[in-house]
Amino acid sequence: MLTLVLIIIFSALIVLGAVAVRTRRLETYALESAQNLVVLKVLVPKGIGKQEEGETGPKDFREAMSVAEQFLTAFSSLYEASLEHFLYGQETISLELVAKDQRITFFLIAPQRLQSLIERQLTSYYPDAEIEPSQDFRLFEAPLHCAGAYFATKKNYSYPIRTYKELESDPLNALTNSFSKLPIDVRAGLQVLIRPTSGRWRERVTAAAQAVAEGKGTTHNHWFSGLILSILSALRSQNENKTEEATRRLTPIQEEMMKRIQEKGSRVGFHTQIRLIVASPNSQEESQLVLKDIASAFSQYTAPELNFLRRIKVSNVKLFLADYILRRFRSFPKSLLSTEELASIYHLPNQYIETPNIEWLMARVLPPPANFPKEDAETVILGKSVYRGQEKHIRIKTDDRRRHLYAIGKTGVGKTTFFTHEIEQDILAGRGVCYIDPNGDAVNEILELIPKERAEDVILFDPSDTERPMGLNMLEWKRAEDRDFLVSEWLEIFYKLFDPNRTGMVGPQFEHWGRNASLTVMARPGGGTLIDIPLLITDDAFREDTLQYVTDPVVRAFWEQQMAKTADFHKSEMYNYFISKFGRFMTNDLVRNIIGQSKSSFDFREVMDQGKILLVNLSKGKIGEANSFLLGMILVSKIQVAAFQRADIPEEERRDFYLYVDEFQNFTTDTFKTILSEARKYRLNLNITNQYIAQLPEEIRDAVIGNAGTLLSFRIGAADAEFMAKEFPNITEHDLVNLTFANAYIKLLIDGTPTKPFSLRTIKTASPRHAELGAAIKQLSRLKYGKDHEQVEREITNRRRVIPANKRHIPDFPPAREG
Repeated sequence: MLTLVLIIIFSALIVLGAVAVRTRRLETYALESAQNLVVLKVLVPKGIGKQEEGETGPKDFREAMSVAEQFLTAFSSLYEASLEHFLYGQETISLELVAKDQRITFFLIAPQRLQSLIERQLTSYYPDAEIEPSQDFRLFEAPLHCAGAYFATKKNYSYPIRTYKELESDPLNALTNSFSKLPIDVRAGLQVLIRPTSGRWRERVTAAAQAVAEGKGTTHNHWFSGLILSILSALRSQNENKTEEATRRLTPIQEEMMKRIQEKGSRVGFHTQIRLIVASPNSQEESQLVLKDIASAFSQYTAPELNFLRRIKVSNVKLFLADYILRRFRSFPKSLLSTEELASIYHLPNQYIETPNIEWLMARVLPPPANFPKEDAETVILGKSVYRGQEKHIRIKTDDRRRHLYAIGKTGVGKTTFFTHEIEQDILAGRGVCYIDPNGDAVNEILELIPKERAEDVILFDPSDTERPMGLNMLEWKRAEDRDFLVSEWLEIFYKLFDPNRTGMVGPQFEHWGRNASLTVMARPGGGTLIDIPLLITDDAFREDTLQYVTDPVVRAFWEQQMAKTADFHKSEMYNYFISKFGRFMTNDLVRNIIGQSKSSFDFREVMDQGKILLVNLSKGKIGEANSFLLGMILVSKIQVAAFQRADIPEEERRDFYLYVDEFQNFTTDTFKTILSEARKYRLNLNITNQYIAQLPEEIRDAVIGNAGTLLSFRIGAADAEFMAKEFPNITEHDLVNLTFANAYIKLLIDGTPTKPFSLRTIKTASPRHAELGAAIKQLSRLKYGKDHEQVEREITNRRRVIPANKRHIPDFPPAREG
């Protein structure tokens, strides 16, 4: 007897020791496994609404949820009957829902070795989903009061819980609604751990269905009920030929129960462990109350005749938290749920989810074309494509850049960042660049990115530098054929400034006077400027002195015949009307000292041909909106003239020059469409952006859309989305209005052929900024191209002084231009 007792004690000690060793190994295994987990945040686009006639997609929430079932079924293939899996358990995947900072996010957590499998399955069943490894996940970043609970089936797993097929709405609505009502700073998480299992569990499900058919009822205890059901099944198979019972008529309830049990047995099953956790910074009582509120949402899964999920209290909160963080699958409490039951508890949201605060994928991510340009010295990186975990740089070839690029997007969506990165690449490659910046911040950033070997190429045009203003003469010409264009252009500028709707504020009479007056001052040996035109009208001596240089008989006739025969009353009336348009520029020292210089500080043709860097800071906050617009339009016109002057050299010898204009609608006239249609031949390559379509006159809009080879759309408004969706096939208005910061859709020109639209993420330059070098380049430019303001004012005054004919000489001006 004593020997037997000793044997029993010894055996018990061995068992306890083995259990202790296995427990320690499981702890070590759990810690090692947790270090190799990958957290995948999954975002799906929210459907625009219920399915309309002619549209594809799920007709109701049940059809949408069936996709979740198929997705879960794919993980059944992970089951392996090996010693390692017997000791440590099958592969565990965690399906999680986290409510944090008033936002509900969906995650999948699994061992890294399963990441590619999960991503493949997700993209197969949710092709529009975006999957990204996430770090913004931790619930316990600060001391918090935590409460937790398990949920497991009350009865044997053979009896199913209520699923989405029996509910009137998506069950995820009730769950997410409870998470959306959390108090501020309170966080909560739902964790559904699943492990694949063998198919032997279906035998017990079959026995349970037969037990219901025979009126045996249901059993509550999990392991005992399984044993009883197995014995019943065995006895039934032995005696089925020996006993003949009267046919039992089943009640409707029993028939429904049998049907439901059989349906569960027909599906894939997973061992499941469900955890719910709430963390409050305020008190333990608050965490418990919130936990109770969320737990009430699980009552929707109760099937009174079959099964339900019961809440199991947590006795050791610290251990529970450790298990939650490590995604450790405990042997108790657990359930065995079918894919239908699992999908009812956890699935990715769809268009039938009405809960606020869910983190949706605001715009779909579309794949890049297979033939996008590869790395090459002549290509420029526009951004990167991030699709299904793969990053690829998106480049554009030089010849495709010659067909211009147009980007549209609201303020603050990443357009300037996009330009800055592109400009930096052009500068580093030694290309000629001009950037017109209406805000000024980007110009300052680019200055600090310029390498010292290109410092001599930089021209910084900053009108706010009143101490050393640069000259910008709208009426400066080199070829006789340029004069008519310059005259037409300054008249177009005045139309845009004073009469954009062509109501007559400028009109034919103003044009007639302006055209003759500008051609007159342009005939002066030293050249003429815009501020000389009013003087020509008001100062008889200056006009007489200027007319002696005019050789065009039509222009002379205007002054000597038409004006001479006009009554003084009509003259005085027209004088005020005409001169008033120049008042804002003549009385403004800042603008007068720039446009009043007869010789521009730099030659635009030289800038283009020699590949210089022209940075234009037209900050409206520093110089005023009207002055910014005027100077910007003059600059664009001068660049256009310089480009067209390249007609005197063969096309293949014309050096590419890249003009970047932010908010370009402020600096364009109707003649801008000529640049879009013809500048390519002269190697003037445009990169332009603006905020919304209504900013553009119809003719400019059509010219931009019709001639820009590459189109980008950042986030835009609903009205613009309706228009741009026609240019971006397969992209919806919903996508266009919901793009996130630094993301765009692009229709890229590749070898002259536009691609299908795809998603592009802009790249912020990673180059270090050199503030001291930028300041030195700025100082070098102002000393090299600017003039002391006192000297400029003296020259403007002296030019207006009429010198008697017998003492006339022009030492300060260049000789008369040819033509």
